[in-house]
Parts: sequence; C-alpha cells; structure tokens
Amino acid sequence: MGGIFGLACKKSASGKEAADLQAEDIETGESRHGPITLVSNGYPIVMINPYEEDAKAASTKIAELIKDYGGEVVKITSEKDQARHAIQIPSTIKYLSPIASAVPLQLLAYCLGVARKQPIDKPRALVKAITA
Repeated sequence: MGGIFGLACKKSASGKEAADLQAEDIETGESRHGPITLVSNGYPIVMINPYEEDAKAASTKIAELIKDYGGEVVKITSEKDQARHAIQIPSTIKYLSPIASAVPLQLLAYCLGVARKQPIDKPRALVKAITA
C-alpha cells in the first residue's frame, strides 16, 4: 500500500459527497483484479502518480491498460507526463506529496458537484454526528 492510498480513500469520499457520483479508491496492484473490467470507451479514471519508484512503473502499466480498454486517464503528477490529461503538481518530498495531490482532487470534486448542480455544502446523505 503506497503512501497516497489514504488520500485516494478520502478524496473518493469527497467525490461521492460533493458530486453525488460513483468513485472508488483502488490500489494500483488491485486494479487488474476486477475494477479494470468496468472500463469501456470514455470511462474516466483519475490516477494519483505515486512517488515510490517501483509503484510508478506499475502505475504507468495500468494507465496503458486503461487506455487499451478505451478509458480516459487523468493523471495527477509532479513529473512531465505525456498523458492526454495531466494535472501538474509541484515536486516535493514524498511525505508532502499527498498534500500537493489533495488540492486538485478537492477542486475536481467541487467542480464536478457544481456542474452536476449538487448542493456542495449540504450533501444529501451527510448527517451530523453528536457524541456525548
């Protein structure tokens, strides 16, 4: 499990809440075991480029596989990327990488919510928890 998986979990929840859409957090290695079967022409996938060198190679292979199935990959990366859709973030030390990646993911959730005319500040299924 890479250091950015926690971010993927949190931001997929943000996408569900803000934009009322299906979003899943999937580790790179797990995407070949089921999730890839959902990909078809135009299917959007947002990938956070990992900072671990061995994980970068696996991530690149999965991105190519998604493209082969007709999916559209949006990569969030600090490197020069030849991807059709890439969101460039500042290069930083690995421990701050999730913070740099969080900003475009939050903006993406917000913009999708606005485009889908969702109540961004009051997601329909979000309830306030009160503890004593």
